Amino acid sequence: MRCMTGPVHRRKYTSDDGHVYAIPVPDWQEGIAGNTMALADGTEDPTPHSFRARYRMIQNTATGREKKVKVGVLTGAFWTNPMGHDLGAVDDGTTAGIAAAIEGGRIGERVLNR
Repeated sequence: MRCMTGPVHRRKYTSDDGHVYAIPVPDWQEGIAGNTMALADGTEDPTPHSFRARYRMIQNTATGREKKVKVGVLTGAFWTNPMGHDLGAVDDGTTAGIAAAIEGGRIGERVLNR
């Protein structure tokens, strides 16, 4: 499932082992409170071939639909908040946006060997 609504920019992502990678992130995801990621500047390490970034699910409380949101750092509030934390309104890049959303499960990063 790729959730790439609206403009996408490469942003800095700090992996669990401390490496900094440039990964594509939709602009609306960076705007969620506690999920800040700086724009990539070319100093990042090359992303491993089988790398999958950590993400957190958010749920639209009106429709029940969920979306993946990439998480740039482990120490940010968006990653550390408990499940069910109220995010309020989220502009997800669609015309209507999300009137009210809550945080869902956390899915950690992974790197698979070839």
